[in-house]
Amino acid sequence: MNNFSLEGEIVHLEGLRFTPAGLPVLSMRIKHHSKQSEAELSKMVNLEIEAVMIGKLTGSDLALGNKCLFHGFLEKKSLKSNQIIFHITQINK
Repeated sequence: MNNFSLEGEIVHLEGLRFTPAGLPVLSMRIKHHSKQSEAELSKMVNLEIEAVMIGKLTGSDLALGNKCLFHGFLEKKSLKSNQIIFHITQINK
């Protein structure tokens, strides 16, 4: 199963573009801060992750600084890359 959820802030938002098949694509970076527990120790987590939305969800009213709960899945950025990108399929503002 590949389900991923992340609460964070949009820190970079690119302009809307289209795939060769005509699907709208919106790329962004999401910044996340939290305190997590690991091995009975407290750990501060600070990260940024590349994310993409494809299709109808690109029409969402999003702006820099928006804080949301993002849901989706993780995938390689391309066939020849091992970099991870977060594909967003649902947003809770």
